[in-house]
Amino acid sequence: MTSPTLGIQNQRLDNDTIAVSRPDFSKLLAIDVSDDADDVVFPLGEPVRFSASDTAKLAKLGTGPLSDAVRGVQAQLGTVSVDVTVMRVPSDADRGAVASGIIDLLPSLRSLPSHVNATPRLVHVGQTDWMPDANTGNPVVAALDEHLERLRAFAVVQAPADTVEHAVSWREKVSSQRIHGVAVKAKVWNTATSVYDVRSMAPRVLGLGIAADRAMGGYPFDTWCNRSISGIGGISRPIAYDLEDGSVEGQQLLAADLGIVVAGEIGVDQSIADGGFTYLGFSSCGSDADYWSQYHQLRSLDYVTVEAMRLEREILGRRATAARVESWILSLRSMIADHVAESRLLGGRVDFPIADAEAIAAVLATLTGQTDGVNTVDKFRDGELLGLISIEPAPVIKVVTNQFRRYRQAVEQTLANILAAVATA
Repeated sequence: MTSPTLGIQNQRLDNDTIAVSRPDFSKLLAIDVSDDADDVVFPLGEPVRFSASDTAKLAKLGTGPLSDAVRGVQAQLGTVSVDVTVMRVPSDADRGAVASGIIDLLPSLRSLPSHVNATPRLVHVGQTDWMPDANTGNPVVAALDEHLERLRAFAVVQAPADTVEHAVSWREKVSSQRIHGVAVKAKVWNTATSVYDVRSMAPRVLGLGIAADRAMGGYPFDTWCNRSISGIGGISRPIAYDLEDGSVEGQQLLAADLGIVVAGEIGVDQSIADGGFTYLGFSSCGSDADYWSQYHQLRSLDYVTVEAMRLEREILGRRATAARVESWILSLRSMIADHVAESRLLGGRVDFPIADAEAIAAVLATLTGQTDGVNTVDKFRDGELLGLISIEPAPVIKVVTNQFRRYRQAVEQTLANILAAVATA
């Protein structure tokens, strides 16, 4: 448009800081068996997204493990509904065949978000609590990790619940920071048979995670540990737990990065609660060297990563002007500062490290403590930018130590008070 000789020009600038759209990390994906589900509403192998508060649709999911998983998650949330996507696999008397059916569906998770217009970040899969033999891990768990990584998702899976030895052996075959195993099952009342059924505890722990996210305003930064499980009448077997004794079975399972659920005990000082059934667990099945081994910290990192990606897609393909690069860095800083101000993170900072000389690199080291990534002239000319985002999520409080000693000053003050009193008598 030709500029007016006498008039007004209105221009829109695009170098302000960018508002970050919030991702939802509380959507659930459940893959399992359900024999009597409605084949039209829930066809085999097809993802179906719905609200768990939709009782008519939930009834069509049948009464198998898949239905129990959805109901178990929903039981932890009360009136708040779960946004769930389910995928039904064929049932079979052979556990290996069912496991193969689940594994065959996993590659489809790559396109799942586009198919259902949602990205599930919490995942339940069935057939995870067994091993083909003593030397090989569960095939579903072994196949799951790469697909969780693609979605930046986290799975709670059922580990063996019969003995501590079996559970620890299962854990030794798993290496994933995106998988957490629970070594006890739930007893759930079956209204059709009027008896308790033994069901997976894993989806109920996922429900605690969704409840924790909701309580923090939708942010996945909080821990799930030491929360009461709702909707169960018991656990598959008692697990000994003692606040002070690290040798008991429950402490052994926690040390192996597995989750447990323990019954409350009234009048027992070493119990975790007076009543109900309390979930304890905080570690993924990753390695000891993993900086993000506490799974709520990994989910915090995932959330910040997705936030940054949503911000940065707004500048891709645009000219790398000084104003635009400054806007990008300031937007990232505003994003991190908001998390710190709301106590979702202990702290964080964003740097735009520039180094073409040793002197600048030295300054960078004093500012950030690391020089493993820098912006150079050549990289900038090629359109490559590096933002260094440092965050520190709050850790789980695992051990509290009380140190007791005698307080001599109290005696000295008591004697001083006596002396003052008798001196004036």
